[in-house]
Amino acid sequence: SDMMPIPGELFRQMVKWLIWENRLMDGSLQIGGRSIDPAMFNAAFLQVTATGDGLLPMAASQPLIERIASNDRQSLTVDGGHAGLFMGAPARTELWPAIGDWLAERSV
Repeated sequence: SDMMPIPGELFRQMVKWLIWENRLMDGSLQIGGRSIDPAMFNAAFLQVTATGDGLLPMAASQPLIERIASNDRQSLTVDGGHAGLFMGAPARTELWPAIGDWLAERSV
C-alpha cells in the first residue's frame, strides 16, 4: 500500500521487459522506438544502493554499473532499506549531501 499508482499495463510491461526478459541488460530494450543500452551510456552515472534493500538487492544492481560505458561512473552505497534509502533519517545527513557533492563536482 506504499506504492504510487501506476497504470496496470505499464507496470505489467515494465516487469515483463526489465525483470522477466532482462532487456535493459541484454541491450534489447526499446522505448519510443529508441534502443536503451547501458553499454552506450557515456554520461556521468551515479548508482545509489542500500545494504538492506529487499526489493533491489545490491547483487542484482551491481551488474548494471559494470555495463555502463561512461568512464565517469560511481556506485554509492548507504546503510538501510529500500524506502529508507531516500526517506530515512540517514538520508538527510549522509545520502543527500553525498549526492549533492557528486552533482557539484560535475556542474558547470
